Amino acid sequence: MSIDDTENTYHREESNEEIHSRRSKEDKIFGNGYKTGDGLSEDDEYQYTSSIEVEASYANRYLKDIYEYESGIESNFTLDTIFDIVKKDKRITTILEEAASDSKSAKIKLKREQVNFIFFRIEELLLEETDSSIFNSSIYILEVISALSSNEYKKLFDMLDTEIQEKLLIELNEKYKFLDGKMNKKRIH
Repeated sequence: MSIDDTENTYHREESNEEIHSRRSKEDKIFGNGYKTGDGLSEDDEYQYTSSIEVEASYANRYLKDIYEYESGIESNFTLDTIFDIVKKDKRITTILEEAASDSKSAKIKLKREQVNFIFFRIEELLLEETDSSIFNSSIYILEVISALSSNEYKKLFDMLDTEIQEKLLIELNEKYKFLDGKMNKKRIH
């Protein structure tokens, strides 16, 4: 076999590979391979086009990411709104400043009455907001109070009135489904 024959064979093999690569392509959206069916009879073409598949978990993974992202944006928007309300309200800022000046550590020591007042005041101001896109959630209010005072959720929860505690438990149960049956209908205290 001469060098020319080897080159011709190489080019023929390369041409076959090119033909194969044209028939089998990668779908960039779903990451699946598919065959284009160029030069095939109708029966063969049907066989190749019917072999396109989408990974079963693709939609669940993709939608879960979107819902988590959307939830995160909503949460951040609501928290930012509550922090803005706290900054603008003189009564809340006065309570926090006085408690911070009395405290010798990073934690602001709030009294039970102060925690309840701040909670009700934020809730009241949120209801007055004219923007209907704000989601009023007791969980977010507790989170803001915790961030401002550097106190744990449990400590703040224990300081809240029973009415607020029940409201928080209902919201948490709706989200995480941790209460069952009879406990869901009983009062806390």
